[in-house]
Amino acid sequence: MNAITDFLYGVLTWINGIVNNYGISIIVFTILMRLVCMPFDFKSRKGMRKMALIQPKINELQKKYANDKEKLQRKQSELMKKEGYNPLSGCLPMLLTWPLMIAMFAAMRAIANEQSAMQLFKFVLGEENVLTAADKFLWVKNIWVTDSPFNPAVPLVDAMKMLDVNVWAKALANLGSNEQILTVMQSLNMDVSQIISAQALQNAGIAAESFFQLSAADMAAALEGANLNLDWSTLITADTLKAAGFSLDTLKTVLNPNGENVMIAAADSLTQYEQAILPVRGWHDINLFLVHLAVYVKYNGLLIFPVLAGVSQILSTKFNPQLNEQATGQPANGQQNGMGNFMKYFFPILSIWFCLSSNAGFAVYWVTSTCFMWLQSVLITKYLEKKDQQKAQTVTGEGSVK
Repeated sequence: MNAITDFLYGVLTWINGIVNNYGISIIVFTILMRLVCMPFDFKSRKGMRKMALIQPKINELQKKYANDKEKLQRKQSELMKKEGYNPLSGCLPMLLTWPLMIAMFAAMRAIANEQSAMQLFKFVLGEENVLTAADKFLWVKNIWVTDSPFNPAVPLVDAMKMLDVNVWAKALANLGSNEQILTVMQSLNMDVSQIISAQALQNAGIAAESFFQLSAADMAAALEGANLNLDWSTLITADTLKAAGFSLDTLKTVLNPNGENVMIAAADSLTQYEQAILPVRGWHDINLFLVHLAVYVKYNGLLIFPVLAGVSQILSTKFNPQLNEQATGQPANGQQNGMGNFMKYFFPILSIWFCLSSNAGFAVYWVTSTCFMWLQSVLITKYLEKKDQQKAQTVTGEGSVK
């Protein structure tokens, strides 16, 4: 699974290297993934349609042999064999795509986590443009944060406590220059000697005793002067980062020294990060009993993608009702109609909840995937209907000749 995840991670990164926008990259990536899964979707839809066509005959057998379960099972097996129907043909192809979908979500989550961590490190560096063109998409200022006015356009440190240390290590290593990486480590009071070994410095002709006493800029200059090209991706690992003393609490102290007093602190005492996460005065604690919300001055979005996720799910069901019949294998009766009505509202609500609980990148994927699958379903259904009509005409024609 890790190999598939790493491959898909590379694919999404490669796409972004071409278009330089993660929103567009996710759309292209989603379409590619759906195209890969299309043969399995077609096979599954074909199996469900086959079941729908033979369901009336199965219903007749169930009435005829209601009191003889053993004979009923035998007759059903004979019918399915005669019609060329495999009971697993409807669900098995879809199950085969699950590992791929899981790996895809893992790849998207890995990129989201790394980009969010890198953005926080950029605040430590004091960079003016923390959010790049690749992070913005339409009205969303940061694709890695929820599309909502109740979220700032930058990641909240507290929301990233669950990140694995490997994510922080990779994000730090990917910052780029020696000076940037060393500046972050010094700003977070990390022990650089746990990352760069004294032996490596001595081999390059650098005095290790004095090197670790230098500023980040002077360290970088010394490395450059000695032509020592460090492979940070190898040096900075989860183990070395822990050994160096990396702490999320220290990161929070550096970025948000005023803590919860950010609303009452003097404006000139606010850090760049605190200005980015400043709530609107009077709207900083909206109590909804089950949850507390805040509206931010520099909010990330307008809730459009979560709403689009729900709307696209509703329209997908409304304009493709035959899917319900194919999924159950028979036209909806009273009980199935009630279940169908429940699912008709449950899935849109669930879609909205998923998108509100995730970053905007996931919401872009969800909306794109829902729309693509709806269009794909319509085309597959029309194709299968046409094939059934041609088959029926052929049988009728053969009967007329006889």
